[in-house]
Amino acid sequence: MHRTYQIITDATADMVPEMLVGLPEVQVIPMGVTLGEKAYTYGPGGDITVEEFYAAQRDGKFATTSQINPTVYLEYFEACLQKGEDVLYLCLTSGVSGTFQTASLCAAELQEKYPEGKVICIDSLCASVGEGFLVREAARKQKEGLTLDELMQSRSEKQPGKTPGALVDTILKAVALAMGVAVAALSALGALTPQQAMPLLGLGLACLAVHALQSE
Repeated sequence: MHRTYQIITDATADMVPEMLVGLPEVQVIPMGVTLGEKAYTYGPGGDITVEEFYAAQRDGKFATTSQINPTVYLEYFEACLQKGEDVLYLCLTSGVSGTFQTASLCAAELQEKYPEGKVICIDSLCASVGEGFLVREAARKQKEGLTLDELMQSRSEKQPGKTPGALVDTILKAVALAMGVAVAALSALGALTPQQAMPLLGLGLACLAVHALQSE
């Protein structure tokens, strides 16, 4: 019998309830953010909303995130393992934060304590819209009945030269879609110049190209 699993992400995925209507529950870990010189808690139970966060940036306030404390990861992950559930954690890109490394260390620690369970941490390679699309897609696959093993597609089941797994394939498509949506939305708000948009569009096109090559 396959174990059930809980999908977890962090607040930078900018998840809103409408994104998960009809899908399994996704737990969202709050993160500390600083806007200007003021600190906030961003995410469930926090003191700043998604709308307020981006409005402050449009007003010129520089935003930074704080890494999630290891004790918080241990609390979230272990609560699932104690209920007999595995964990799939989709994390903010390691390119801008050390949260993925911290989460991976916590997962390894709990793996020794709960050898029958699994805590799988995935670097989403993106944030905000891209990370949110990836989380939603994982939840959709979970609703379809895919087990955690099926979602990850172990390397032993893959053929040489083929896509490295359903989740990685989803990451490529999610990043590509997110870049297009982000450019359109930010341009409409006047928060993005053509010079700033080009690298984002280039990243999206690169992901589509890699996806196409892997699908051949």
